[in-house]
Amino acid sequence: TPHSNNANRTANLELACKALNGVVLNPGETFSFNDTLGERTTAKGYKSAPAYSGDDLVNQVGGGICQVSSTLFNAVLMADLAVTERKPHSWPMGYIGIGRDATISTGGKNFRFVNSTEHEIVIGASVDEQTHTLTCTLYGMPPADGHTIRIVSEQTGSLEDVPEEYVLDESLPYNTRVIEREARRGKTSRTFKEYYDASGALIERIVAFEDVYRSIPARVSVSTDIYYS
Repeated sequence: TPHSNNANRTANLELACKALNGVVLNPGETFSFNDTLGERTTAKGYKSAPAYSGDDLVNQVGGGICQVSSTLFNAVLMADLAVTERKPHSWPMGYIGIGRDATISTGGKNFRFVNSTEHEIVIGASVDEQTHTLTCTLYGMPPADGHTIRIVSEQTGSLEDVPEEYVLDESLPYNTRVIEREARRGKTSRTFKEYYDASGALIERIVAFEDVYRSIPARVSVSTDIYYS
């Protein structure tokens, strides 16, 4: 997946990939993203970079590494492994298609999957600073029949807007509104796994996930007269 050229964010991606790269999963073993990376701290070298916290984009230590979990999530789907825990962000991400993201947080949301094959799997993860891309690869025994899987997703609908949130700012002059956060209309999506045979013919198309990205209200700072009107 492509990533932005932000030095702190890139450093976080590289640290996360270093922690993932070379991890071995035996048949039946569960992988936990949070357990593998551990807590993201400055002591470990993680830096402050933009990340979603609830509905807001804020700077936090380890910001950006959800791109690693999201990229790995897609590799896991393409390898037809069993996903046991995955949550979408509050809003679709710019670096990957809607319905194809997997958010994580220290001590909270996690991404987990099982090596549901009969063979050992090795995780590969790397960042290419020249092309500004992040790659996750799963090494194991390919299907004997030569089948491959393609992941596609689509927006299936839009949700209604929600009322604005008002925040009192007594320092604002009379009749003043300042938009602190833009409103976002929620979306629904559907993610498919498409199975192809060795000749490239589509065999089957199944729904892997259906997600809801809820509407986010605008947050508006207002003067006293508006707030109490």
